[in-house]
Amino acid sequence: MTTLSYPCDSTPEIPEGHYSRLCRREKGDWEEHDPDQLEALASEMKDSPEKRKARANRRTSITTMPSGYVYFGQFIDHDITRDNRELDKAVPSVEEIHNFRTARLDLDSVYGKVPATVPCIYGEDGERLKLGPTLPAKCVDGTPIAWSLNDLPRTDKGVPVLIDPRNDENLIVAQLHVLFAKFHNRALELIRNQPELSPEPPTSFLERTRRFVTWHYQWLVINDFLPLIAREAVLNDIKGPGSKPRLFERWYTPADAPVSLPVEFTAAAFRFGHSTVRGEYDLNDCIGGVRSSKIIRMTKRGRGITTHLPANYVISWRKFLYGLPAELNLAAEIDTFINEMLYDLPKQTEEAFRFQSQLRVADFPPGAKMIPPLPETTLKRGSKMRLPSGEEFAKHFKYDVIDPALLFPEQKEFFESGLKKRTPLWYYLLREAVVEPNSEPPIAGLQLQKLGTIGSRIVAETLYQLLHADRQSIFHEGRGWKPPPFTFGPAGRRWRIRSMSDLARFVEFRP
Repeated sequence: MTTLSYPCDSTPEIPEGHYSRLCRREKGDWEEHDPDQLEALASEMKDSPEKRKARANRRTSITTMPSGYVYFGQFIDHDITRDNRELDKAVPSVEEIHNFRTARLDLDSVYGKVPATVPCIYGEDGERLKLGPTLPAKCVDGTPIAWSLNDLPRTDKGVPVLIDPRNDENLIVAQLHVLFAKFHNRALELIRNQPELSPEPPTSFLERTRRFVTWHYQWLVINDFLPLIAREAVLNDIKGPGSKPRLFERWYTPADAPVSLPVEFTAAAFRFGHSTVRGEYDLNDCIGGVRSSKIIRMTKRGRGITTHLPANYVISWRKFLYGLPAELNLAAEIDTFINEMLYDLPKQTEEAFRFQSQLRVADFPPGAKMIPPLPETTLKRGSKMRLPSGEEFAKHFKYDVIDPALLFPEQKEFFESGLKKRTPLWYYLLREAVVEPNSEPPIAGLQLQKLGTIGSRIVAETLYQLLHADRQSIFHEGRGWKPPPFTFGPAGRRWRIRSMSDLARFVEFRP
């Protein structure tokens, strides 16, 4: 078994759960795809300015979610699943693969399963989460920016002190981790002054604050995040009185914990976010037009950080969650095109990832990519895990199969020779989001683009199951809980956190 360790004293993590399948073949495993065809498909998925222009000319009535939710999805993923296997170690026997996260929406990637075992992520009081200082920097116009506590806690060599180091794999997810840590610290102060917001038990303010933060997080996943990515009809069917899941045999109970996450979710449906990454982002009022490759590089792993994050790279959430349309970074569409920035990583970033993976330069012929492009890795991992094809999944659950002419408008040879009737599930779900009609009412004349029906089902039912199986979730211990109104700041300013925008505004507010 691959071992992982907590920070502080390197105590080994003990995995609680494994993985599972929603769609099983009657006999044996689903067939593997030809690796050469998958490489060709991954190459076809590489986006370009010309492709984007052609799509924009064809689709003028579509809008997308704010980009902050793209990375919130990644943050959620890091909270519930980690199998830690490299591509060449992916296997069909997914039931034997350990999940090193709790498979609960419990923020264990922020807090740790038991705070007492990871004291180094907490301050001297044992209750506040540590934050790291940024380095003084300058805006593009030369305006100086002072240091602030807006970075992850790091060692003097820049190594992040985190439960899950993946939360430092790109700048935006790292800043989301900082956002939740700051939310915890502010909520701790809030609950000391207004203890009725999170009453006993438990008795410790740390645990009462953790519950307050975690229940907000769970509520936001269900009521803010999911409605932006999943079809309304699917969500209404799932949350209706007496509802039954369509993909799972039944709704789970706490007796089913720990949940074995389905690989159709972890290795396909919940990877839709890869297609929504933009080529560049405006980070704040100080620096804009930052390429996605730089977003990846501005981490310790990407070698863009030596000791701490420069202050001019601190995210303004107005640009990612709640700004005016003209200043907001909107996500790219959910489709089968992956931004070229995720194919062409800078040399120093590739070398950093090679170093982290303990790969030798000698293992690669001249000119070879040391890291397979992200789409190629995703497609090959799904094949090695023997995921069903999109067509096989649809037939198994009695959904209409997408017409091949809509799946592959350009009849490439590799589609005809093998992928046409057995489309990789990840690709199929991305394409479903494009070709399936959306009858939901438009917003300001624009249709909010979401996953298709099958993709919506896989993601929504899985996330709901995590709460059904968690005795301490808002579906059980917190049944009926809703984000409470409270006062904070001068003149008793009133707050209520019912969206990620509300959360960011509350954390960014300076009394």
